[in-house]
Amino acid sequence: DFFVSFVMNKLLRRLIALIITTGATIGDSNVVHAGPYAPAAGQPGSTAIAHDDPRFFSWATGATVDYSGALEMPDLAFQDASKALGPANSLIDDAAVFDIVSLGRGGEIILDFDTPIIDGEGADFAIFENSFSDTYLELAYVWVSDGSLAPDGSGERVFLRFDYFSQTDDPVTAFGTLDPTNVDGLAGKYRGGFGTPFDLSDLNDQISDIQEVLPSFSFDLNNITQVKIVDVVGDGSNLDSLMNPIYDPYATSGSTGFDLEAVGVINQLGGPPPPVPTPTQVPIPFEFHLFLIGAFAIVASFRLKTRKIFSTPNKKIAKVRRK
Repeated sequence: DFFVSFVMNKLLRRLIALIITTGATIGDSNVVHAGPYAPAAGQPGSTAIAHDDPRFFSWATGATVDYSGALEMPDLAFQDASKALGPANSLIDDAAVFDIVSLGRGGEIILDFDTPIIDGEGADFAIFENSFSDTYLELAYVWVSDGSLAPDGSGERVFLRFDYFSQTDDPVTAFGTLDPTNVDGLAGKYRGGFGTPFDLSDLNDQISDIQEVLPSFSFDLNNITQVKIVDVVGDGSNLDSLMNPIYDPYATSGSTGFDLEAVGVINQLGGPPPPVPTPTQVPIPFEFHLFLIGAFAIVASFRLKTRKIFSTPNKKIAKVRRK
């Protein structure tokens, strides 16, 4: 049964990660990290962003998964692209683990955003994977598009890829682990419930390099309408920006490849959405109270006079009849 097999795989991965993590920390509360990059979520210097961070204003609104370039497909239960829409989960329970779309080995997905992402201060968006551990990490490349078309006339949209780095020296087995301080610029660096941030300003140098060769090239970092995520084939056949081999757990099964949970937007066109107005009680000025009192007195006086006027003729008529 697929679901039994999947759950058993997840439990086995959890157990292995727990043993490795526990072994690394027994007798040493200050674990020394091997790599030069930011450490795991919750540790000093980490760049991880929690799923409920108030900086997130919006989330992906559309998604299209493409398995045409995948070397291996994920199981059918993990091919629903709509699972990547909306807010990220905390992943504090096993049920949330299934709220993902898997990319397969080398597959990809394109996320759409109704309100464009812009290059603001610091990180502009973050990508969430569903890892259950700080060291069991499935990685992916990240590309962005401003909607412009390639200058070669192909009609294809232009996507720019963030630089990515991996200093994991040895292959990682299907249930193996890697040190997050050896990874940078790749989605999946952090465990579930914590997003890997991306700053659009990191693409400025790349844009300048392209413009040196193609002066007419332009790319609007303040109008990012799509984010593309491509699974890293973690057997070392894929290379990072420095031509180093990239290793991550290989070869996995079931939810094969990068497991996308959500993409959250921090900086968007027009800024944060306007707050929902809350009804407030407007105090009534003292003068208005006096006006109401005066008006009430006038109405009361008028009613009293009216009553007298209509009662008097009746008395006169009665006297006339008696005569």
